[in-house]
Amino acid sequence: MPDPPPKQLGAGQFLDQGLYRTQFVGAKSYVTPSDSEYVDDKRFLDLEFKVINLGQDTDVVGGPSDPARPSVWSAFANSVLRTTPPVKGKYGADTFVFDRGVRSKQLHPGITSTVVVRYQLELNAEVPEKLTLDVGGHEYVAGFNDPSSKWQLLSKEVNDKYIPVTVAKVTLPVRKEGA
Repeated sequence: MPDPPPKQLGAGQFLDQGLYRTQFVGAKSYVTPSDSEYVDDKRFLDLEFKVINLGQDTDVVGGPSDPARPSVWSAFANSVLRTTPPVKGKYGADTFVFDRGVRSKQLHPGITSTVVVRYQLELNAEVPEKLTLDVGGHEYVAGFNDPSSKWQLLSKEVNDKYIPVTVAKVTLPVRKEGA
């Protein structure tokens, strides 16, 4: 039986991911001017989410998946499986919770948190008009060879490897701030 097609979502819409309830707030590109003649300006691309951890435990934010090396680790940002077009940050992605002026890496149970996935781009990088995110879901599964259970990304076995399943494709316009 083939997998159901992924949901098609946009900015402002919600997705129940099992472990998280997520609202896809938006994407923006901006430049932060340098305050020194010896340091270059910096260009960033931010993906913003409102996330509620539906589990019982505090969880880490994690980081977006590497499509070349898929993982079923259950952290929130790990469920961002890929972007189209691919975002090529200078240093990968910086992910954090930003609430009430405080940066953190933790998602506490039952609290709505603002999560930012930030890419630092090359200053002259072309920023797309829109991005499509492939987003995974989470499932609670029995442990392997032990009695414990845990959350992991929803996945399927392909050639003896577990590959995360895309449950939604989320298209976000990229708002350009500053130039």
